[in-house]
Amino acid sequence: MPWYEYIARSLIIAVALVVLAHFMGRRIVAQMTTIDFVVGITVGSIAAVASLNPKVPLWAALLTLVTWTGSQWVYANLERRCPAFRSAVGETETVLVQNGEISPSGLDKAKISRQILLSELRAKQVTNLADVEMATMEPTGKIAVKLSPNRDGTGAARKDIFPEPK
Repeated sequence: MPWYEYIARSLIIAVALVVLAHFMGRRIVAQMTTIDFVVGITVGSIAAVASLNPKVPLWAALLTLVTWTGSQWVYANLERRCPAFRSAVGETETVLVQNGEISPSGLDKAKISRQILLSELRAKQVTNLADVEMATMEPTGKIAVKLSPNRDGTGAARKDIFPEPK
């Protein structure tokens, strides 16, 4: 295959990727779910093979790219609109701490260690586990923390900046 055909194939695939990426939505890397990650890696691999391998017909590569991004779109819509589907595929939050107590089953489900959890809590300025009413791992992998009422995360009572008028 002449060099200009590689360039033409690559440009066609690049345009297709931009269009398909727009179709998939604007999730940033930090918000990617497992399926987004798998589809992203697969689509990149398909694009690379199609750009470099003249034995792969361009129409087949484009059809495969559309199929993979279409499956991600269907998955994302089912996940957004159907709580039963979201529950079945495990894309829900996982409770890691409740009422100051670490949940070993939550750590196992999230596949993180106690040390990593404590490190994440410290990064959120929480130094006293007893101050945590609930900490969850979100489907995006981020840890959300809700402090107990009247606690500031350091073990001290929260001081109101604007005290109640008497």
